[in-house]
Amino acid sequence: MANDDRQRVDDFINHLMSNPNIKNEPLLIGEGLILNFLIQNQKQLVATFKSPQFFPHLEWKEVLNLIINNLYERVMQTILPPLTDFIGTADFGVLNKLSEGQTFATNYHQERLTEFAKNIIRSMDVRYHLSCVINIFNHSIIEKYINEIFTRRDYLYNELVRVQKTYLESDEYIVFLKTLLVIRNAAYPKIPLNPDIEDVKVNLTDCINSTTNLKKFFDALAKKLRGEIPNVPIRVIELALKSNVRESQTEVEDASSRLLYILCARFQHYKPISKIDRGAETPDKSWFGIARSNAEYYGYDKRMLEELYRIAGDNEW
Repeated sequence: MANDDRQRVDDFINHLMSNPNIKNEPLLIGEGLILNFLIQNQKQLVATFKSPQFFPHLEWKEVLNLIINNLYERVMQTILPPLTDFIGTADFGVLNKLSEGQTFATNYHQERLTEFAKNIIRSMDVRYHLSCVINIFNHSIIEKYINEIFTRRDYLYNELVRVQKTYLESDEYIVFLKTLLVIRNAAYPKIPLNPDIEDVKVNLTDCINSTTNLKKFFDALAKKLRGEIPNVPIRVIELALKSNVRESQTEVEDASSRLLYILCARFQHYKPISKIDRGAETPDKSWFGIARSNAEYYGYDKRMLEELYRIAGDNEW
């Protein structure tokens, strides 16, 4: 790409990002808004980009590729560091502890998970659903809530540890849940549901309303991911994938999935509030309270929400 073209693309995207509807959103959301704008206004933009001040020497598809690549580079600079910082410093002995077979050295865990994270976020479908994960990592949400859950040892602790039979200390459980978050969005790129029919590909969205197809999809995807991250026990992969679905689509022993389903909904569109109005409920407490009243509709575990509501209220979160 010529330097002049690169600068023009930069200027064009900077102009779009100055739009109030985009600049107030996280970059991951902004990427989707810009791509929708390009698609919806293609006819006008084709003519505009042919003018001398833009790209008269390029076809529409070439310009579109330049814009998509520029956006991708910007997004990667934002979303990759929180993931790789975690992977590069976490003690993945927890994965060995949960494994019923082979164990792996820390550097092998880090290498495989880093490569995996870089690969899946190339998918626009993955990035579209990734805001919650990045927000949770950037604001230490897992650390906050797990430390409280393990201190209280109430319903959530019982479900996460005893019912799920995941006997970990709080620091280990934090690594465990954040590993699930690294993996969960692998449910969005399309894969063959039947290995004998490679041309027919589906993702979670295609299967979400069919119990049979959902199970087939999760089974096929878990098997595929096991080949990409052989250091991660299959049970961990399954819990990560199930964190994308409603309570009714999980098993009793899938407590981690149900908790992450709630937290990812809470933090998908999260915007920190620096000052809370006097007398107003704190943001987390307010969100959990509303979600609690509509738990069945949204597919949340109501008892989990009740405890999260109490935790947020007691800590003024």
